[in-house]
Amino acid sequence: MMEPKVTVMMAVYNAENYLRQAIESILSQSFDDFEFLIHDDGSTDHSAEIIQSYRDSRIRAVLNPINQGEERVRNQCLQIARGEYIAVLDADDIAHRDRLKIQTDFLDRHRDISLVGSRYEIIDESGRVTGNQKVPTDALNIRWKLLLGNQFGHSTVMYRRRDVLAVGGYDETLPWGTDFDLWVRLAMRSRLANLEYPLSQYRVHTQNATHTMRSTVRDNSLIKVVAKSIHLHTGQTVDLGVAGALSQDVPRPAPSKPALELAFDTICRSLGRFINSVALNRRENETLVTLAVQDLFRIANRNPGSLGLALTKSLWSVARYDPCSLFRKCYVGTVANKILPPGAVRAVKRISRVSSALHET
Repeated sequence: MMEPKVTVMMAVYNAENYLRQAIESILSQSFDDFEFLIHDDGSTDHSAEIIQSYRDSRIRAVLNPINQGEERVRNQCLQIARGEYIAVLDADDIAHRDRLKIQTDFLDRHRDISLVGSRYEIIDESGRVTGNQKVPTDALNIRWKLLLGNQFGHSTVMYRRRDVLAVGGYDETLPWGTDFDLWVRLAMRSRLANLEYPLSQYRVHTQNATHTMRSTVRDNSLIKVVAKSIHLHTGQTVDLGVAGALSQDVPRPAPSKPALELAFDTICRSLGRFINSVALNRRENETLVTLAVQDLFRIANRNPGSLGLALTKSLWSVARYDPCSLFRKCYVGTVANKILPPGAVRAVKRISRVSSALHET
């Protein structure tokens, strides 16, 4: 018996309200060289009965008598999966009909990429589309933004099973952000990609883990992953206060003036290490500088009225990597006037003139 090309992995716990829609979105795929591994983790509703009602030969059902936890279930699925590629779909989400075909073709054509995700639509409890979540699609953009936040919707990803096993699978010790943590480790090994069109629908409802888990537990777990990402990808060690100030996904202000200064400094040092680690062309250099400046102002916006001088120094530090492109941007014009005190704005404008003159000579 030939092994399937793809294993679709679905972890289920008390998902009876939306489970049929999720299952049928996979069974109706235009690509059919897959097995469908559905693992019920001790549900107390009718999820197990719904799974067992299907007689499709592509389904492999695993029913836990007791709840073990979502990440342990996913790791168990990784161990018994037979496919070369793993496609993830959560039990309340929906896959577009051509998702498996498009992502399989992509990974077949790009052997240097370990994981591919995509944009995704946001739907409500009734299935009505309420939004369209954009994601970074440029490789450099993904790599930089993954330092500070999750850039992949879990129900959009397809990855190479061997590569995920090689980095240890999902971390069962984290209460939240285990997918983000996995992408951070995977990016140390290989390239990751996002497609610019939506291939899945993410459902927002009152029983989402996002809604049921206490926000402090969720946020603290994400911040720990940010600190880990910064350390793995740039070699810097930051405490959780600084990591919280840097996080894209947790809108938390810095706990102190020194922490805010360190957050600004971490962006500048990270930029330097990115630029020095690989040979970049002019456009890539400009892209990184722009992303770093966006992060500096994002952090400043969370901490209004503070540290104009520190932010100005950070802009100067960033500017030396590509002075002209940075100061053509609106960030140090319109945005700076809103955020910085007048003295800092004047300093930035002086830096702009000096940097441009130096560049022209």
